[in-house]
Amino acid sequence: PGWHVYLKNPAESGAPSRVRWDLPNGFSAGDLRWPCPAKWNQAGLTTYGYEDEVALVVTIHVSDDVQPGTYMLGADLNWLECREVCLPARQRIDRKIQVGPVDTPSKDHVEIRSALEALPPVTQLPIEVRWADAPTSNDERILVFRWNAPNSVRADSVDFYPHPGDGYEVAGQTDRAQTDSTIALRKRGLKSTGDWPADVDGLWVFQETTGTHRAGMVRIPILVPE
Repeated sequence: PGWHVYLKNPAESGAPSRVRWDLPNGFSAGDLRWPCPAKWNQAGLTTYGYEDEVALVVTIHVSDDVQPGTYMLGADLNWLECREVCLPARQRIDRKIQVGPVDTPSKDHVEIRSALEALPPVTQLPIEVRWADAPTSNDERILVFRWNAPNSVRADSVDFYPHPGDGYEVAGQTDRAQTDSTIALRKRGLKSTGDWPADVDGLWVFQETTGTHRAGMVRIPILVPE
């Protein structure tokens, strides 16, 4: 890819963009929300990220006891941008916000609405996830995802982009197979601390035969081996 930045789980290389907030009393920031990324395989490494530009979304919460008036919101941004080389970058942003009894759209409301519409929705799909084997002394296991996909789905496009785990990670490389209408993905799980997870969450992505790309956020319980 050309110049690019990375998803919150960049996989096998890179680093995610981060924000350190400087907010007045009564203001708080939610988590960064990320659109569906691209997946790249270069030099034997799998990574997830965004090329050229990307809009990340965060909700600022204002408590009920904040008085009407003008407030300054500050943020220190840090990101890694890469092409043939990687360059760390940072920027400080300060913006005034008006709190009052009437909601007034900002001058950027069209861009904000577009960024919100680009976020993957929470999705409920009949996906089964199992460990392929019982735990061993090694901190590595295979996860198998099975999905009885509609005929409108291109089997070779189906993938799972994992979110960061607590004490474990799911590798970026995907091995894919199909039996009739059932699509099976195999991905490697690596544990660094603690127990193996009871569920896994991330983005389920695929392309329809019409060419339309789909992505949804899923959280799926992990079943024991058969």
